[in-house]
Amino acid sequence: MIQDIKRNLTGDNTAPAENLFIVANFFDLIDEEEDRHDVVQRLEGFVKDENLLNLSSNRVHYISAKAALKAALRQIEDEYSRAFQQFTRAIEDFLTLERGALKIAKSSENIETIVANSLNGLAQAESFLNDKLKLSETDKQRILDQIGEASG
Repeated sequence: MIQDIKRNLTGDNTAPAENLFIVANFFDLIDEEEDRHDVVQRLEGFVKDENLLNLSSNRVHYISAKAALKAALRQIEDEYSRAFQQFTRAIEDFLTLERGALKIAKSSENIETIVANSLNGLAQAESFLNDKLKLSETDKQRILDQIGEASG
């Protein structure tokens, strides 16, 4: 599913997605530290092996939304509230800072493609016109030859 989402976002199987977040919720239900470590290793290994996104870009988060809500209601700070705050900060940073740069980069790529296609079309038109002009020069010479023959 993550691979399909990445492919739809990027249109590319090779480049990592820059606008994708992976959130593992219900992390509080994993009570053994060893099991938590295994989940993190497996998910991050999959993300790295499949080149889904850049792991250093703060896009993978392990949270418990329910535990974070309980902590917020009790007005305490625990590991779940900190993890949820880190996740929301990452989304805020993406939306306020990175998203615009990604849109500009995508627009720039689209413009470069349009320019390249336009230049290719112009080159084809120029080639076509040059061939027509050459043909016209040939026709012109033929007509002059015929006039020369007719006038002696």
